[in-house]
Amino acid sequence: MSRRARPVSLVLSLVSVFAALNVIGDFVPLTPIIGFEQSRLTLGWAFASLTGLMLGPLFGGLSCLLASLAELFLGFPLLIPFGPLGLVRSALAAFQTGLFSTRRWAFSGGILLLLIIGWLLTPQGKEAMLVLAFHVLGLVLILASRSRVANALESHSRRQIGLAVAIACYCGNISRHLFGNLLFVLLASLPAVVFLTAMPLTFVEQTFFALLSGVLGASLVLLGLRQVTYLG
Repeated sequence: MSRRARPVSLVLSLVSVFAALNVIGDFVPLTPIIGFEQSRLTLGWAFASLTGLMLGPLFGGLSCLLASLAELFLGFPLLIPFGPLGLVRSALAAFQTGLFSTRRWAFSGGILLLLIIGWLLTPQGKEAMLVLAFHVLGLVLILASRSRVANALESHSRRQIGLAVAIACYCGNISRHLFGNLLFVLLASLPAVVFLTAMPLTFVEQTFFALLSGVLGASLVLLGLRQVTYLG
């Protein structure tokens, strides 16, 4: 999708609207984070990746960053375990999804590969290598799909669009997941057993978020909203 010049007022409006949607989504709790019972995974995980899909990597990431800043001032508990670096987690999901869905799959794959290497460089990561099954799958999907995801988004097939959105959003969210795991290791020194124990829950969560994003994203794309909201 080509980048179009947009009025500043429209850019600010779209970035603000999607930021507000992410804040609302993050106030809808779903499942607890193992090791930090005061925190929850939220509906915002689906909204963040969709923000990258709809606005593009740069403005999608910016919108999610603004949402995280707003949540910081609101005292949102999910940011507590991560410190200031937690502000960029949802922005990373949006950025990754936006890159992958606009034929910049090589950059998206490179970021995920760096996160995987970073995980393997930690003691807990070496003990919990099995956790990388989710993230290696994401990397394989990026390398196998490449520009096919972006091509499918320009088709008129609901099935193709839904699958493309689900794949792109999965890769965005799994990058966010691994970045969060790294923060848990570096900032909270969580043991490897915590991440291994969480694997069944991670499977359910990431499958749910991918399916939900696929359904919602396909509807938005087929309605032609992405052509209106895409900012580059």
